[in-house]
Amino acid sequence: VEMVGGIFINHPWHQAATVNVEDRSFPATAHFGPKLQIADEFYENKNFSRDRVRVLMSLDTRSVDMTKPNIERKDGDFALTWVRNYGKGRVFCSALGHEDQVYDRPDMQKMYTEGVKWALGMTNGDATPRPRAASLR
Repeated sequence: VEMVGGIFINHPWHQAATVNVEDRSFPATAHFGPKLQIADEFYENKNFSRDRVRVLMSLDTRSVDMTKPNIERKDGDFALTWVRNYGKGRVFCSALGHEDQVYDRPDMQKMYTEGVKWALGMTNGDATPRPRAASLR
């Protein structure tokens, strides 16, 4: 959990939703626009903090029912894809891809390919943690 930056606790939504692309300069997300629509199962994480990771993509909570029972995060911060440096290594984590059609999307294939290349040190990208933008709160 320390290395990855968080752990799964729940998946309150399984639907089409909007994803915020928070970092369009990172190699794994540079090809996306500011938002994308995707149908998937969306995770909620605990022991997660933006103090330790750089969030690349997050769930736009305006596109899901936030009154569902079992939602534990009260801050509305549902990171879906993030990176971090850990020791001498790099961590790329994404909770997207529970549905076959997600992997059939060329933009998602590119995201995972570029994320792995970054984790292997083949490309550069800033993994400095940063707070959530006020416009996403």
